[in-house]
Amino acid sequence: YCAECGGLHPAEEGDLWAESSLLGLRITYMARMDGRVYDITEWAGCQRVGISPDTHRVPYHLSFGARAATPAGRQR
Repeated sequence: YCAECGGLHPAEEGDLWAESSLLGLRITYMARMDGRVYDITEWAGCQRVGISPDTHRVPYHLSFGARAATPAGRQR
């Protein structure tokens, strides 16, 4: 829910946002990954993510790079 325009906005892949409930006393952090929306409140608390809930723009975007195999014979 967007408090600025009073409507809902679609989430895109990698979006991370916060939503409030209980008159703003409870903040839930959400993320869209792999086409699904996940509640990541516990993770956000551990990472000390502090974003304002119910904003018009998406404050964070998670980026997932392609994982490439390490070439044979080469170690890190």
